[in-house]
Amino acid sequence: MSPRGRLEEMAARTRVLLEAVPEGAAPYVAVDGDVAAGAVRGSRTPPWTLGFWLGQLHLTQAVTPDPAVRRRLDAEQEQLCELVLDRGPEFDHDLGFLMILGPLADERAARGQGGSLGVGTRYRRPLEAACEALAGRYNERGRFLRAHGWEGSGGEHIDQPGDNDGPAGRFIADTWMNLPLLLWGAREFARPTLAQVALGHARTARELLTGADGWVLHGFEIDPATGERGGPSTIQGASPTSPWSRAQAWTVYGMELSARMLGADGHLPRAEAELWRTEAARLAEQFLAHSLPSGVAPWDFSMPQGDRTVPDTSASAIVLAALEGWAAKGPVAATGAPGVTDRSASLDAALRPWSVPDRAGTGLLGGGCYYVPAGRGIDEPCAWGDYFWMEAAARRCGLAVPYDL
Repeated sequence: MSPRGRLEEMAARTRVLLEAVPEGAAPYVAVDGDVAAGAVRGSRTPPWTLGFWLGQLHLTQAVTPDPAVRRRLDAEQEQLCELVLDRGPEFDHDLGFLMILGPLADERAARGQGGSLGVGTRYRRPLEAACEALAGRYNERGRFLRAHGWEGSGGEHIDQPGDNDGPAGRFIADTWMNLPLLLWGAREFARPTLAQVALGHARTARELLTGADGWVLHGFEIDPATGERGGPSTIQGASPTSPWSRAQAWTVYGMELSARMLGADGHLPRAEAELWRTEAARLAEQFLAHSLPSGVAPWDFSMPQGDRTVPDTSASAIVLAALEGWAAKGPVAATGAPGVTDRSASLDAALRPWSVPDRAGTGLLGGGCYYVPAGRGIDEPCAWGDYFWMEAAARRCGLAVPYDL
């Protein structure tokens, strides 16, 4: 099947799924291959995976416009924006996923990629409020963005959609993918302080999460009152010091994109920005070189590299989308990892067997892992895996995607 044919098939499967997922709910992790059965609703705020659902719908609409898809996007994004305006500070660090893949994608598509929103556009105020809320999570003493919880929350880890509480001193690798919202906001709203928050967090994450050995930690703990550094931590990795594969994937994609935006807008010297981009490419090479014999990443790179190790296709899909994006924009300054972008075809081939309905169920990509230590969401389609698998396909076909910032 041609790349365009595969993308159209993904769009068709998404339209079928739209009929099964109730309005107000978002896919999370499938149950026995049934994505709709695993869809969730938030209580205080929407589940973080709503962003991936909105992004998947935006890509579907770009392939084949459909009034039903348009209506769902409008309804979900209006509700999201109302909540951001009403209780923005209660959203966690994944506010970037929600807004980049949702309202921001809609506004940019309506005005042409890269165009300014202008005054009085539909989502301008909610987008600015989201930038303010995300920047408000910045801890000046420790120079990091708090991952979970909010001012006045209990601070105990509660892994519930829309109620994702957590310690005030914890930050995690996933936040790399949310920094581009702040960098876009600094540019769009002429508020350089937003970029300085993103840069401060990025420097801390690069220093404390990325090791000289080419592996990435999931998280780190810092005393929020004093800024004193504690040590590594994890939520879903095998141990606090193990290289959880999705942490590596988020960093590969997010570090390169953040560095490119920081350098282009003058917030980071271009030479340093290129150094960060080179580092991201080296992390990608490490990811690919230590994937399983099948070519798919293990759920944690500390696991044995054998056929019995549980894979995580969602981590590989994130890296694939990054590689496709790099290839479309020309060579990454990757002197330490020559030819890394050429690996996208082999990674795509490794993932393709997981995309057939027998493996993917009602999703787009089976074999994802959510939370192996807790025994949750293993070998299932998941919202982020489906989105980035479709994003990679869209990039290969030359389509614009929400993360083209």
